[in-house]
Amino acid sequence: MQGNPLPVAFDTLNVNAGLQNGRANLDWMIKIANNGQLDGNLQIADPMGRRNLSGNVNLTRISMALLQPALMDGEKASGILNANLRVGGTLKNRRSMANSR
Repeated sequence: MQGNPLPVAFDTLNVNAGLQNGRANLDWMIKIANNGQLDGNLQIADPMGRRNLSGNVNLTRISMALLQPALMDGEKASGILNANLRVGGTLKNRRSMANSR
């Protein structure tokens, strides 16, 4: 990006987070002005213990032209991105190599 700004305007930006019944929850919806939206949800069961992660991330009608201001002269971004991703696994705390010595 070499210092080029990437202007993005939002029509909607909603983020909700909470802890209920031993489960951390996060959900969001971001509608990009004159573009598509990103939404999803994540849950972490037993955040102080096992840290089981589950959730979904959705991208709907995101125009890749959104990236054009960040590209160099002669480069071009085009196309539409749609994705429905499922998130799952376990979060683990790993120490960096620098901290382990």
